[in-house]
Amino acid sequence: MIKRITAILLSLAILLPSALLWGNSSFLKTSAGSVYSALTSGVRQIGSGLSNSAKEIDKAASDYIGLHDLFINVYGLGMRLCGNRLVNVGSRVVARLNSGSLVEYNTDEAQVEKEAETAKKNAASLAGLKETLDKKNIPLLFVLAPGKPDKNDPGLPYGLKDYGNAAADSFLKELDDLGVDYLDLRDLWQQNGWSVDDGFFSSDLHWRPEYAIRSWGYVTQYLNDHYGVVNDPSLFDLNNLKLEKYENVSLGGTGRILGKYYAKTDGTELYIPKYETKLHVVNKRVGWDKTGTFEETTVDRSQMDRGSIFRNDLIDMYRVRDSVVENYKAPNDANVVFIRDSFGGMLGGYVPLAFKNTSIIDPRTMDEREGETVRSIINDFDTDLVLVFYHIGMVTQANMFEFEDTPVGKVSEQP
Repeated sequence: MIKRITAILLSLAILLPSALLWGNSSFLKTSAGSVYSALTSGVRQIGSGLSNSAKEIDKAASDYIGLHDLFINVYGLGMRLCGNRLVNVGSRVVARLNSGSLVEYNTDEAQVEKEAETAKKNAASLAGLKETLDKKNIPLLFVLAPGKPDKNDPGLPYGLKDYGNAAADSFLKELDDLGVDYLDLRDLWQQNGWSVDDGFFSSDLHWRPEYAIRSWGYVTQYLNDHYGVVNDPSLFDLNNLKLEKYENVSLGGTGRILGKYYAKTDGTELYIPKYETKLHVVNKRVGWDKTGTFEETTVDRSQMDRGSIFRNDLIDMYRVRDSVVENYKAPNDANVVFIRDSFGGMLGGYVPLAFKNTSIIDPRTMDEREGETVRSIINDFDTDLVLVFYHIGMVTQANMFEFEDTPVGKVSEQP
């Protein structure tokens, strides 16, 4: 009864904005029909029925930003009151973990099987890149960052399987068979007892700056021990970084599609080196060319001042994405090509602090870099090391492993 009353109230909250946004009788009829169907099809179907109605209204409301945010909050509140831990929002599906943290989830098992095959092909593409680099005596290291849910304690709603970690395990098995060196940061997290609940944003898929930096410090130590890239562990010691806190400033990329009553509003941190820094950052894509300290060349606090928890950005306070960075205070003379996803972007300016010269590449924006390919960048950079840094969600994404003009290695036949 409580769920049905909640659904009726939510239905009114959905239908009224639809009438205000569009004086379109067919639209209102469609919305009313899906709500009616939900209310008359049984309590268990209420959430999915309202989701169908919400898809149409959300599309209309997106043209009216203020009302759009209000609608998202009301809809999320309804889903929370209905007790839904798996919510459809347009083409996206959000699962609420036992801790309350949110993660996007794939409910299409056919797509999961297809992605598993893509992961095998991606491993072969990475092996192909290694073959090319071997001819130039350039080492390659793949680093896997953890993700949600946790490998050992997924915390998913009852009956849901953790496909992401399974795909990552298979991918790393392929790399083993193909002879590609890798570093699995999930092992580091387990050894240190770091939990996803502490180390990740609640409303976003990304890790928090503290744990990103601590993980990066571990990577630099691995490079020191296995590749002779000398480093200074004090550079990534949090005691040597000044902390700025931003409390309750943003709904992350997952949270903003369900609002502040379903998702937890997150805060974030910014770490500024206390030690002397001098960097030259060049980003041709955005026309940024600056020499100065870490703070002068790298930090962009405006991302935390967009005026709304729906628009403030938890992970983008750094200007060095897709940049070439020279570090005048480097602990070594290494020239490193750093191929990354958003987890590597989250590391911001901290990666270049570990090397003399760093060329940062995001494969998703290569089409915006006129006349450049991954191969041409490596060739032109006098490269000493290539580091591919992705989180587990990327191992099934084919576009992240499109290393142009790179021969493809043989896919392992192991299951």
